[in-house]
Amino acid sequence: MRAKFGSILICTLGLLVAPVQAVEDEPYLRAILTLQAVSGFSSMFKDWCDEHQPQGNGVHAAALKKWRETYSLDAVDARGDAMLGSRKGAMQNESNARRSRFYAQLDQEYKDTDATCQNLEKQLFRDFNPQKMYPEEYQIAFSRPSPVSPQSRSILPVLTKLAAAATPASSASAVPTFHASPGNGLQTADILGVMYDARSVYTVSGLQFQETAGPFLLKNGKAYRRADPPEGLDAAKSQRLEPTLWGQWRPKGNGYKIRWPNSDWRSLSGTLLKPYPPGTTLNAAYIFRGFSGSVSYGGISSRSTYVFKPNGRFELLGFSLGSAGSMAAMNGFSSSTSTSTTGEGSSTVSSTSSTSAAGGELPVTATPNLYVGSSGSKADGADHRGTYRLNGYTLQLAFDSGRKSEVIAFPWGKPFGKYIWLGGRSYSNETAE
Repeated sequence: MRAKFGSILICTLGLLVAPVQAVEDEPYLRAILTLQAVSGFSSMFKDWCDEHQPQGNGVHAAALKKWRETYSLDAVDARGDAMLGSRKGAMQNESNARRSRFYAQLDQEYKDTDATCQNLEKQLFRDFNPQKMYPEEYQIAFSRPSPVSPQSRSILPVLTKLAAAATPASSASAVPTFHASPGNGLQTADILGVMYDARSVYTVSGLQFQETAGPFLLKNGKAYRRADPPEGLDAAKSQRLEPTLWGQWRPKGNGYKIRWPNSDWRSLSGTLLKPYPPGTTLNAAYIFRGFSGSVSYGGISSRSTYVFKPNGRFELLGFSLGSAGSMAAMNGFSSSTSTSTTGEGSSTVSSTSSTSAAGGELPVTATPNLYVGSSGSKADGADHRGTYRLNGYTLQLAFDSGRKSEVIAFPWGKPFGKYIWLGGRSYSNETAE
């Protein structure tokens, strides 16, 4: 997913928020109007293609229709229109006044207009997937009724039906479905090791680091690729009910070959890794840093840290900052949201401002004619701290709130334990040398 047009989308959002900034449920307002901004700009993308390739109008319309249906944007637009009320026309006029700027940006980004418009459907699904661009807003929009207007109640059944599909799963696994009774099931001693592979690859977004963990190779020659931790797994039940997750492995020189059901033998890439020794406790902070987007077009930077103490306690720290980027600022719009979590609690601060002038010109000295700001905190620190225990390839977390989870965990890198794989990605001990 590429975020190159984040600034244009956010500018449109800025125009839409003004008439309804007094709504009590500001996160819901922001979610609906963010998605409506995505919807509006994508329609402009289709119009841009119509101008450049008029013979393809029918293809462009079909592409936009399929994209809108996939993400249920008709329902979103109905909610947004209800919020805007009588101001809908005025906001549409102001948005259209910036159409030339949108088109200029498209001209700059898509040099081969014929190829772009012939493949408009592909471009929309690749560059403007609202579930990936704005996952939090998408979840909010499809998980609650409108607090604004009874006019939008007719589409509530549609939103309710989609709520479950729009809610992302937790990053930490629950106890596996196929967990055996205590003391039974798969044991660490039954496992030869887990395959880990990391490499830099070129994607549409440039050079990226990608890593994978799995499968687990068992000493009896079987291979296992479930996403749950292996310790305690009822292997017989799993093989009987989900046979496609089990295969066979065999040595090949210094590496291994594997065969999954209904497939041929192939070489396994990566390195076979072992778990922490029994009784291990940790005394370090392991950090994951991420960024999506760009400085110009807006993005989100994040940092997640597990702080482990040798007394068996842990704390989960998190911070994220999202901003619209420099291109948005050039168009008179700025927006940022920061969220932090600690063992004491969590807090969020958001702000949005937009400036405009006649004809869409935005002088540097312009003063904001729109501002939406919000902040909040929760005393939910108990859900970000607790006790931990390493059991082979399993990290067991018992939060002070009562929640429990288990994730796959194992060390890698030099010196030993420089990195730890935790439930789907690697975290780094930045003090290890």
